[in-house]
Amino acid sequence: MSEMQQGKEYKSPPRKLIKFFEKSRNQWKAKCLESKKLSKLLKNRIRFLEKSKEEWKRKTKELEAELAQMKAKERKRETSVYREESHVRKNTPPPSEQEESEKLKKNEGGTVINRELNGKYESDQDQDEPHDGLVSQESPETSVIPVQDGALSLIIPDVFNMIPQYHQYSIGHIMLFISLVLAGAVGLRSASRVIDAVMTSLQLPLSAPSWFSGRFWLQRVGYYKLTRPKEHADDWVWIVDHTVQIGVEKCFVILGVRLCDLPTYNNSVSHSDVEPISLAPVKQSNGEVVFQQLEDATSKTGIPREIIGDHGSDLKSGVEKFCEKHQEACYIYDIKHRTASVLKHVLGKDEVWQEFTQLAAQTKRMVQQTQLAALAPSNQ
Repeated sequence: MSEMQQGKEYKSPPRKLIKFFEKSRNQWKAKCLESKKLSKLLKNRIRFLEKSKEEWKRKTKELEAELAQMKAKERKRETSVYREESHVRKNTPPPSEQEESEKLKKNEGGTVINRELNGKYESDQDQDEPHDGLVSQESPETSVIPVQDGALSLIIPDVFNMIPQYHQYSIGHIMLFISLVLAGAVGLRSASRVIDAVMTSLQLPLSAPSWFSGRFWLQRVGYYKLTRPKEHADDWVWIVDHTVQIGVEKCFVILGVRLCDLPTYNNSVSHSDVEPISLAPVKQSNGEVVFQQLEDATSKTGIPREIIGDHGSDLKSGVEKFCEKHQEACYIYDIKHRTASVLKHVLGKDEVWQEFTQLAAQTKRMVQQTQLAALAPSNQ
């Protein structure tokens, strides 16, 4: 009775309240049934779309594989036809002097014809002053020199006809792109444009890969170098550090080089001399985490003789703990950070030194993508 008294009191008579609550209940019941019906329809729709998605995905993969095979066959056919034409032109007897002279007189294309290797145009006078019959009516800036007949069969090696499985481009494309980036210090987009310019200028029936494909190839090369077996030895030197943090994660990197493989005198250590040993992403790092990461890396190369790194709190704590456990290893403070710390302490307030650090930072940005990257100054 007390609970009823504490509830809400209605002023309307019971007969009206009963009709009102019954009507409200029926409305909520109808809404519930409608929601269940809609939910069932949506679930059926989702199942249908998922099934359709898988079917279209399967068809897309089949079409992509078929397209890749057709492109490979077409590329081989074009290359074969081009080689046959070049071979025919190469075996064609050279024209006589009279025919060549008439051809030069009729030439209206505005191009400079290749000089034949018969000694006729090899004098010093011909090198300084072009022959009247060889110079077109166009200016020298707009003239071009065509490729000699038969040269195209030598330009396209067989490696450009070898296409790996599930790939669109040949091994030649992959090797050329990687060489431009790693050996030529060319950017990804620039490497794609360079290959396209070479193929176009030499009139080769080969397409140029996109920079995205080249980045995928480079990632595969890096993954192979990281995961391939390393030689166990007692003269390994580890270079350890953390990468710049992006978001909540950063990577603990270990690069290694053997003392017997160090460059000769007057040569600095470059990226090609070191071997990636470990690349471990972490969200939180301390001495214990670094110590465990170093212990895991010993299974790849054995106990190192030296560990080179800066004096970051977590890095220093972990490396010192590792050296205490393994007495044959020693911890070396890298010279770049040590020198920078001393100079900053002594010359930190000097105006001339501040100007020097600004110029050093500019120099680093200029040489970091060149062969002088090993000589780049540390971050200022």
